[in-house]
Amino acid sequence: MSVETRLRRGVVNSTEAVGFLQELVRQVSVNPPGDEAAVAQMIARRFENLSNCTVELVELEAGRANVEITLKAKNPKAAALLLTGHLDTVAAGLRANWSQEPFGAEIVDGKLYGRGTADMKGGVAAMVLALETLAREETELAADVYFLGTVGEEVDSAGARDYFDRGRMQGIGAVVVGEPTDCDLVPAHKGALWLRLTTKGRTAHGSTPDLGVNAITHMIALAQQLEEELELAAPPHPLLKPPTLALTTIGGGVQTNVIPEAAYATLDIRTVPGLEHSAVLQKVQKVINKLAERIPGFSAEVEVLNDRPPVSTAPESDLLQLAQKLYPQVTNRTPKIRAANYYTDASALSVAGQVPTLIYGPGDDKLAHQPDEYVPVAAYLESIDFFYHLISIYGQ
Repeated sequence: MSVETRLRRGVVNSTEAVGFLQELVRQVSVNPPGDEAAVAQMIARRFENLSNCTVELVELEAGRANVEITLKAKNPKAAALLLTGHLDTVAAGLRANWSQEPFGAEIVDGKLYGRGTADMKGGVAAMVLALETLAREETELAADVYFLGTVGEEVDSAGARDYFDRGRMQGIGAVVVGEPTDCDLVPAHKGALWLRLTTKGRTAHGSTPDLGVNAITHMIALAQQLEEELELAAPPHPLLKPPTLALTTIGGGVQTNVIPEAAYATLDIRTVPGLEHSAVLQKVQKVINKLAERIPGFSAEVEVLNDRPPVSTAPESDLLQLAQKLYPQVTNRTPKIRAANYYTDASALSVAGQVPTLIYGPGDDKLAHQPDEYVPVAAYLESIDFFYHLISIYGQ
Protein backbone atom coordinates (compact mmCIF):
# COMPACT_ATOMS: atom_id res chain seq x y z
CA MET A 1 0.00 0.00 0.00
CA SER A 2 1.61 3.26 -1.06
CA VAL A 3 0.55 6.82 -0.39
CA GLU A 4 1.91 9.74 -2.38
CA THR A 5 4.20 12.04 -0.46
CA ARG A 6 2.43 15.15 -1.75
CA LEU A 7 -1.31 15.20 -2.16
CA ARG A 8 -3.67 17.71 -3.70
CA ARG A 9 -5.26 20.27 -1.43
CA GLY A 10 -8.51 22.01 -2.24
CA VAL A 11 -9.81 19.38 -4.61
CA VAL A 12 -13.14 21.24 -4.96
CA ASN A 13 -14.17 24.86 -5.33
CA SER A 14 -14.65 26.03 -1.75
CA THR A 15 -17.50 28.46 -2.54
CA GLU A 16 -19.48 25.78 -4.36
CA ALA A 17 -18.77 23.24 -1.63
CA VAL A 18 -20.02 25.55 1.10
CA GLY A 19 -23.08 26.42 -0.96
CA PHE A 20 -23.97 22.74 -1.35
CA LEU A 21 -23.78 22.16 2.41
CA GLN A 22 -25.95 25.23 3.00
CA GLU A 23 -28.57 23.81 0.64
CA LEU A 24 -28.62 20.52 2.53
CA VAL A 25 -28.96 22.22 5.91
CA ARG A 26 -31.77 24.49 4.72
CA GLN A 27 -33.69 21.45 3.51
CA VAL A 28 -35.35 20.42 6.77
CA SER A 29 -35.25 16.67 7.46
CA VAL A 30 -36.11 16.50 11.15
CA ASN A 31 -36.90 12.98 12.35
CA PRO A 32 -39.64 12.33 13.19
CA PRO A 33 -41.11 12.44 10.61
CA GLY A 34 -37.89 12.44 8.56
CA ASP A 35 -38.79 13.76 5.10
CA GLU A 36 -35.33 12.70 3.91
CA ALA A 37 -36.40 12.17 0.29
CA ALA A 38 -35.82 15.82 -0.63
CA VAL A 39 -32.24 15.65 0.68
CA ALA A 40 -31.69 12.37 -1.16
CA GLN A 41 -32.90 13.97 -4.39
CA MET A 42 -30.54 16.95 -3.96
CA ILE A 43 -27.64 14.50 -3.72
CA ALA A 44 -28.83 12.32 -6.60
CA ARG A 45 -29.10 15.29 -8.97
CA ARG A 46 -25.35 15.88 -8.74
CA PHE A 47 -24.71 12.53 -10.42
CA GLU A 48 -27.47 12.57 -13.06
CA ASN A 49 -25.21 13.37 -16.01
CA LEU A 50 -22.24 11.24 -14.99
CA SER A 51 -22.16 8.16 -17.20
CA ASN A 52 -19.72 6.27 -14.95
CA CYS A 53 -22.06 6.41 -11.93
CA THR A 54 -25.33 4.74 -11.11
CA VAL A 55 -27.81 6.42 -8.79
CA GLU A 56 -30.82 4.89 -7.10
CA LEU A 57 -33.42 6.36 -4.75
CA VAL A 58 -34.85 3.61 -2.57
CA GLU A 59 -38.17 4.70 -1.09
CA LEU A 60 -38.95 3.20 2.30
CA GLU A 61 -42.20 5.11 2.69
CA ALA A 62 -43.76 8.31 1.39
CA GLY A 63 -41.29 11.18 1.70
CA ARG A 64 -38.48 8.93 2.92
CA ALA A 65 -35.78 7.50 0.67
CA ASN A 66 -32.22 6.28 0.85
CA VAL A 67 -29.88 7.46 -1.89
CA GLU A 68 -27.41 4.90 -3.25
CA ILE A 69 -24.57 5.87 -5.59
CA THR A 70 -22.13 3.47 -7.23
CA LEU A 71 -18.80 4.33 -8.84
CA LYS A 72 -17.36 1.22 -10.44
CA ALA A 73 -13.68 0.39 -10.82
CA LYS A 74 -12.68 -0.86 -14.27
CA ASN A 75 -10.44 -3.58 -12.87
CA PRO A 76 -11.18 -3.93 -9.14
CA LYS A 77 -8.27 -5.22 -7.08
CA ALA A 78 -9.95 -5.06 -3.68
CA ALA A 79 -13.31 -5.51 -2.00
CA ALA A 80 -15.63 -2.52 -2.32
CA LEU A 81 -15.55 0.56 -0.11
CA LEU A 82 -18.80 1.91 1.36
CA LEU A 83 -19.17 5.55 2.41
CA THR A 84 -22.27 6.26 4.45
CA GLY A 85 -24.10 8.95 6.36
CA HIS A 86 -27.63 9.68 7.52
CA LEU A 87 -29.86 12.34 6.00
CA ASP A 88 -32.14 12.98 9.00
CA THR A 89 -31.56 15.29 11.95
CA VAL A 90 -33.01 15.74 15.40
CA ALA A 91 -35.35 18.65 16.10
CA ALA A 92 -33.88 22.13 16.56
CA GLY A 93 -35.57 22.75 19.91
CA LEU A 94 -36.38 26.22 21.17
CA ARG A 95 -35.37 29.07 18.84
CA ALA A 96 -34.46 31.17 21.88
CA ASN A 97 -31.56 28.82 22.61
CA TRP A 98 -29.95 29.50 19.22
CA SER A 99 -27.88 32.56 18.35
CA GLN A 100 -28.51 31.85 14.65
CA GLU A 101 -31.50 30.55 12.72
CA PRO A 102 -31.51 26.75 13.19
CA PHE A 103 -31.99 26.11 9.46
CA GLY A 104 -30.46 29.31 8.15
CA ALA A 105 -27.02 27.81 7.43
CA GLU A 106 -25.39 31.18 8.10
CA ILE A 107 -21.62 31.56 8.38
CA VAL A 108 -20.27 33.50 11.36
CA ASP A 109 -16.55 33.68 12.17
CA GLY A 110 -15.76 30.74 9.93
CA LYS A 111 -18.48 28.52 11.41
CA LEU A 112 -21.48 27.31 9.44
CA TYR A 113 -24.41 27.16 11.87
CA GLY A 114 -27.53 25.04 11.70
CA ARG A 115 -29.21 21.84 12.76
CA GLY A 116 -27.42 18.98 11.08
CA THR A 117 -24.26 20.88 10.13
CA ALA A 118 -22.14 18.58 12.29
CA ASP A 119 -24.58 15.69 12.76
CA MET A 120 -24.18 15.00 9.98
CA LYS A 121 -24.85 16.85 6.76
CA GLY A 122 -21.30 18.20 6.84
CA GLY A 123 -19.91 14.68 6.60
CA VAL A 124 -22.50 13.67 4.00
CA ALA A 125 -21.76 16.67 1.78
CA ALA A 126 -18.01 16.07 2.04
CA MET A 127 -18.36 12.42 1.00
CA VAL A 128 -20.69 13.29 -1.88
CA LEU A 129 -18.42 16.02 -3.25
CA ALA A 130 -15.32 13.84 -2.98
CA LEU A 131 -17.04 11.02 -4.87
CA GLU A 132 -18.49 13.39 -7.46
CA THR A 133 -15.08 14.95 -8.12
CA LEU A 134 -13.47 11.55 -8.64
CA ALA A 135 -16.29 10.56 -10.97
CA ARG A 136 -15.93 13.72 -13.06
CA GLU A 137 -12.18 13.25 -13.25
CA GLU A 138 -12.74 9.61 -14.28
CA THR A 139 -10.13 8.54 -11.75
CA GLU A 140 -9.10 4.91 -12.09
CA LEU A 141 -10.03 3.27 -8.79
CA ALA A 142 -8.72 0.04 -7.28
CA ALA A 143 -12.13 -0.92 -5.88
CA ASP A 144 -15.80 -0.22 -6.43
CA VAL A 145 -17.03 2.63 -4.24
CA TYR A 146 -20.54 3.04 -2.92
CA PHE A 147 -22.22 5.93 -1.17
CA LEU A 148 -25.27 5.27 1.01
CA GLY A 149 -27.32 8.15 2.38
CA THR A 150 -29.75 6.70 4.90
CA VAL A 151 -33.05 7.60 6.47
CA GLY A 152 -33.89 7.20 10.11
CA GLU A 153 -30.57 6.95 11.94
CA GLU A 154 -31.75 9.33 14.65
CA VAL A 155 -34.63 6.98 15.56
CA ASP A 156 -34.31 3.40 14.29
CA SER A 157 -31.66 3.17 11.52
CA ALA A 158 -34.41 2.09 9.15
CA GLY A 159 -32.37 3.00 6.08
CA ALA A 160 -29.25 1.13 7.15
CA ARG A 161 -31.28 -1.93 8.19
CA ASP A 162 -33.05 -1.93 4.82
CA TYR A 163 -29.71 -1.81 3.00
CA PHE A 164 -28.40 -4.72 5.05
CA ASP A 165 -31.60 -6.76 4.68
CA ARG A 166 -31.46 -6.41 0.88
CA GLY A 167 -28.02 -8.03 0.90
CA ARG A 168 -26.21 -4.89 -0.21
CA MET A 169 -23.30 -5.45 2.19
CA GLN A 170 -22.16 -8.46 0.18
CA GLY A 171 -18.73 -7.78 -1.30
CA ILE A 172 -18.03 -4.68 0.82
CA GLY A 173 -14.63 -4.82 2.48
CA ALA A 174 -14.63 -1.58 4.46
CA VAL A 175 -17.06 1.05 5.73
CA VAL A 176 -16.44 4.75 6.37
CA VAL A 177 -19.08 6.61 8.38
CA GLY A 178 -19.04 10.40 8.09
CA GLU A 179 -20.34 11.16 11.58
CA PRO A 180 -18.73 14.13 13.35
CA THR A 181 -15.47 13.23 15.08
CA ASP A 182 -13.78 16.65 15.10
CA CYS A 183 -11.77 15.13 12.24
CA ASP A 184 -10.28 12.49 14.56
CA LEU A 185 -9.98 8.89 13.39
CA VAL A 186 -12.51 6.76 15.27
CA PRO A 187 -12.30 2.99 14.63
CA ALA A 188 -14.57 1.93 17.51
CA HIS A 189 -17.83 2.86 19.18
CA LYS A 190 -19.94 1.39 21.93
CA GLY A 191 -23.00 -0.74 21.37
CA ALA A 192 -26.41 0.04 22.84
CA LEU A 193 -29.00 -2.16 24.51
CA TRP A 194 -32.17 -0.28 25.49
CA LEU A 195 -34.58 -2.17 27.70
CA ARG A 196 -38.13 -1.42 28.82
CA LEU A 197 -39.04 -2.87 32.22
CA THR A 198 -42.67 -3.32 33.27
CA THR A 199 -43.87 -4.30 36.73
CA LYS A 200 -47.42 -5.50 37.24
CA GLY A 201 -49.40 -5.07 40.43
CA ARG A 202 -53.01 -5.01 41.57
CA THR A 203 -55.06 -1.85 41.90
CA ALA A 204 -56.74 -0.82 45.12
CA HIS A 205 -58.01 2.30 46.88
CA GLY A 206 -55.22 4.53 48.14
CA SER A 207 -56.64 4.29 51.66
CA THR A 208 -56.30 0.48 51.69
CA PRO A 209 -52.92 -0.21 50.09
CA ASP A 210 -52.77 -3.62 51.78
CA LEU A 211 -55.52 -4.80 49.42
CA GLY A 212 -53.42 -4.07 46.34
CA VAL A 213 -49.95 -4.70 44.94
CA ASN A 214 -47.99 -1.50 44.29
CA ALA A 215 -46.29 -1.76 40.90
CA ILE A 216 -44.31 1.45 41.45
CA THR A 217 -42.81 0.18 44.70
CA HIS A 218 -41.83 -2.98 42.90
CA MET A 219 -40.29 -1.00 40.04
CA ILE A 220 -38.19 0.99 42.49
CA ALA A 221 -36.97 -2.27 44.04
CA LEU A 222 -36.16 -3.67 40.60
CA ALA A 223 -34.29 -0.56 39.47
CA GLN A 224 -32.23 -0.48 42.66
CA GLN A 225 -31.43 -4.17 42.43
CA LEU A 226 -30.31 -3.88 38.83
CA GLU A 227 -28.04 -0.92 39.57
CA GLU A 228 -26.51 -2.82 42.49
CA GLU A 229 -26.24 -6.31 41.00
CA LEU A 230 -26.18 -6.20 37.22
CA GLU A 231 -22.63 -7.08 36.29
CA LEU A 232 -21.42 -5.64 32.99
CA ALA A 233 -18.00 -7.25 32.97
CA ALA A 234 -16.10 -7.16 29.68
CA PRO A 235 -12.48 -7.47 28.56
CA PRO A 236 -10.60 -4.15 28.62
CA HIS A 237 -10.67 -2.33 25.28
CA PRO A 238 -7.73 -0.17 24.18
CA LEU A 239 -10.01 2.73 23.19
CA LEU A 240 -13.47 2.22 24.69
CA LYS A 241 -14.37 3.00 28.27
CA PRO A 242 -16.11 0.27 30.33
CA PRO A 243 -19.82 -0.53 29.80
CA THR A 244 -22.40 1.68 31.49
CA LEU A 245 -25.98 1.38 32.70
CA ALA A 246 -28.37 4.30 33.14
CA LEU A 247 -31.97 4.37 34.35
CA THR A 248 -33.41 6.94 31.95
CA THR A 249 -37.22 6.99 32.39
CA ILE A 250 -39.63 5.78 35.04
CA GLY A 251 -43.38 6.15 35.50
CA GLY A 252 -46.65 4.54 36.41
CA GLY A 253 -49.94 4.92 38.19
CA VAL A 254 -53.10 6.81 37.28
CA GLN A 255 -53.83 9.15 40.19
CA THR A 256 -52.90 9.87 43.77
CA ASN A 257 -55.60 7.84 45.51
CA VAL A 258 -55.21 4.67 43.43
CA ILE A 259 -52.62 1.96 44.09
CA PRO A 260 -50.81 1.56 40.73
CA GLU A 261 -51.28 -1.70 38.89
CA ALA A 262 -48.48 -1.02 36.38
CA ALA A 263 -45.18 0.82 36.24
CA TYR A 264 -42.46 1.10 33.62
CA ALA A 265 -38.83 2.16 33.35
CA THR A 266 -36.21 2.19 30.62
CA LEU A 267 -32.53 1.32 30.82
CA ASP A 268 -29.82 2.58 28.49
CA ILE A 269 -26.94 0.09 28.55
CA ARG A 270 -23.80 0.88 26.54
CA THR A 271 -21.64 -2.12 25.72
CA VAL A 272 -18.18 -2.99 24.41
CA PRO A 273 -16.83 -5.98 22.47
CA GLY A 274 -16.84 -9.11 24.59
CA LEU A 275 -20.08 -8.27 26.39
CA GLU A 276 -22.84 -10.16 24.63
CA HIS A 277 -26.26 -8.53 24.72
CA SER A 278 -27.93 -11.91 25.15
CA ALA A 279 -25.88 -12.45 28.31
CA VAL A 280 -26.97 -9.06 29.67
CA LEU A 281 -30.61 -9.98 29.09
CA GLN A 282 -30.12 -13.25 30.95
CA LYS A 283 -28.64 -11.38 33.89
CA VAL A 284 -31.59 -8.95 33.97
CA GLN A 285 -34.01 -11.87 33.98
CA LYS A 286 -32.05 -13.48 36.82
CA VAL A 287 -32.52 -10.35 38.94
CA ILE A 288 -36.25 -10.37 38.15
CA ASN A 289 -36.53 -14.02 39.16
CA LYS A 290 -34.71 -13.37 42.42
CA LEU A 291 -37.08 -10.53 43.34
CA ALA A 292 -40.11 -12.67 42.44
CA GLU A 293 -38.95 -15.23 45.01
CA ARG A 294 -38.33 -12.60 47.69
CA ILE A 295 -41.21 -10.10 47.28
CA PRO A 296 -44.84 -11.28 47.51
CA GLY A 297 -46.82 -10.50 44.35
CA PHE A 298 -43.77 -9.31 42.40
CA SER A 299 -44.13 -9.63 38.61
CA ALA A 300 -41.98 -8.00 35.95
CA GLU A 301 -41.25 -8.26 32.23
CA VAL A 302 -38.39 -7.00 30.08
CA GLU A 303 -38.60 -5.88 26.43
CA VAL A 304 -35.75 -4.97 24.06
CA LEU A 305 -36.27 -1.55 22.48
CA ASN A 306 -32.92 -1.16 20.74
CA ASP A 307 -30.13 -3.63 20.11
CA ARG A 308 -26.96 -2.23 18.48
CA PRO A 309 -23.71 -4.19 18.70
CA PRO A 310 -20.44 -2.35 19.36
CA VAL A 311 -18.04 -1.67 16.51
CA SER A 312 -14.28 -2.13 16.76
CA THR A 313 -11.70 -2.23 14.00
CA ALA A 314 -8.25 -3.72 14.58
CA PRO A 315 -5.34 -1.25 14.40
CA GLU A 316 -3.62 -3.46 11.82
CA SER A 317 -6.56 -3.34 9.39
CA ASP A 318 -5.76 -1.98 5.93
CA LEU A 319 -8.44 0.69 6.31
CA LEU A 320 -7.07 2.15 9.51
CA GLN A 321 -3.47 1.85 8.35
CA LEU A 322 -4.32 3.74 5.17
CA ALA A 323 -6.20 6.47 7.05
CA GLN A 324 -3.29 6.95 9.46
CA LYS A 325 -0.75 7.28 6.64
CA LEU A 326 -2.96 9.59 4.62
CA TYR A 327 -4.08 11.89 7.43
CA PRO A 328 -0.88 13.91 8.08
CA GLN A 329 -0.33 14.43 4.36
CA VAL A 330 -3.77 16.01 4.01
CA THR A 331 -3.87 17.92 7.29
CA ASN A 332 -0.24 18.48 8.37
CA ARG A 333 -1.31 17.07 11.75
CA THR A 334 -0.76 13.79 13.57
CA PRO A 335 -4.06 11.91 13.70
CA LYS A 336 -5.79 11.48 17.03
CA ILE A 337 -7.21 7.97 17.27
CA ARG A 338 -10.04 7.49 19.73
CA ALA A 339 -13.40 5.82 20.26
CA ALA A 340 -16.95 7.16 20.47
CA ASN A 341 -19.54 6.54 23.17
CA TYR A 342 -22.40 7.07 20.70
CA TYR A 343 -23.37 4.45 18.11
CA THR A 344 -23.74 4.84 14.35
CA ASP A 345 -25.42 3.13 11.41
CA ALA A 346 -22.34 0.88 11.32
CA SER A 347 -24.06 -1.19 14.04
CA ALA A 348 -26.79 -2.05 11.55
CA LEU A 349 -24.50 -2.40 8.53
CA SER A 350 -21.68 -4.40 10.08
CA VAL A 351 -23.13 -7.18 12.23
CA ALA A 352 -20.96 -7.63 15.32
CA GLY A 353 -18.33 -5.35 13.76
CA GLN A 354 -17.28 -7.89 11.15
CA VAL A 355 -16.51 -5.30 8.46
CA PRO A 356 -13.58 -2.93 9.14
CA THR A 357 -15.10 0.46 9.93
CA LEU A 358 -13.75 3.98 10.31
CA ILE A 359 -15.76 6.91 11.63
CA TYR A 360 -14.44 10.29 10.51
CA GLY A 361 -16.12 13.59 9.83
CA PRO A 362 -16.01 17.36 10.34
CA GLY A 363 -17.64 18.96 13.34
CA ASP A 364 -17.34 18.38 17.07
CA ASP A 365 -19.42 15.38 18.13
CA LYS A 366 -20.14 17.17 21.44
CA LEU A 367 -22.27 19.65 19.44
CA ALA A 368 -24.59 16.93 18.14
CA HIS A 369 -28.21 17.55 19.22
CA GLN A 370 -27.18 20.85 20.88
CA PRO A 371 -28.36 24.42 20.19
CA ASP A 372 -25.95 26.46 18.05
CA GLU A 373 -24.69 23.35 16.30
CA TYR A 374 -22.06 24.28 13.73
CA VAL A 375 -19.29 22.91 11.56
CA PRO A 376 -16.06 24.87 10.99
CA VAL A 377 -15.86 25.67 7.29
CA ALA A 378 -12.13 24.89 7.21
CA ALA A 379 -12.70 21.43 8.76
CA TYR A 380 -15.49 20.71 6.28
CA LEU A 381 -13.29 21.59 3.29
CA GLU A 382 -10.39 19.59 4.73
CA SER A 383 -12.61 16.53 5.11
CA ILE A 384 -13.50 16.68 1.40
CA ASP A 385 -9.80 16.41 0.60
CA PHE A 386 -9.40 13.52 3.05
CA PHE A 387 -12.32 11.56 1.60
CA TYR A 388 -11.13 12.26 -1.95
CA HIS A 389 -7.67 10.80 -1.33
CA LEU A 390 -8.95 7.93 0.82
CA ILE A 391 -11.26 6.81 -1.98
CA SER A 392 -8.65 7.26 -4.70
CA ILE A 393 -5.95 5.29 -2.85
CA TYR A 394 -8.10 2.63 -1.16
CA GLY A 395 -7.33 -0.90 -2.34
CA GLN A 396 -4.07 -0.09 -4.14
